Amino acid sequence: MRTIQSVSTVVSFIFQRTRRGGNKSAALTAYELAIATVPEYNSLGVRNEPSAKQIQLRALADALRRAGAKSTAPTQRTKLLELRTISLGAADGRSGQAEYRLLLKDGKAIKLEPTGSNSVPGAPDMIAKANFSSFFPVGSQAAVVRTAYVNCHSAVCGLILGPLK
Repeated sequence: MRTIQSVSTVVSFIFQRTRRGGNKSAALTAYELAIATVPEYNSLGVRNEPSAKQIQLRALADALRRAGAKSTAPTQRTKLLELRTISLGAADGRSGQAEYRLLLKDGKAIKLEPTGSNSVPGAPDMIAKANFSSFFPVGSQAAVVRTAYVNCHSAVCGLILGPLK
């Protein structure tokens, strides 16, 4: 699986740096976040068998726990969701949710298309004003296509980027 490969490479780098600095808890948190990026179930609800890389990451995380490390992420999947969530501001009476495909570049949504029949009034304008710069390194020229979900409830609207597949 491509996601776990790229994530585990980044996590290995983080772990090496934190281990040299003696911060085993930060390393454990990084490993747990990497493990949490891979869904446990496929789209049909069948449990996925762990890959060799996932097994390796779990073993490394277990070793850190046995060495006394404590994770600083309250719940890994919750933390990952928080990292993919962008506030769109006040709901102003809007309610509902809709799915969009976004083309992101230079920290902005330069193109968006609804992918379902649901809509949220004003969502395209809110998405156009959203700041996606935290998802790009400084000076990046990359353009990325992502699935996003706009959800307006209570008094706020938010956008959640779908996980990478």
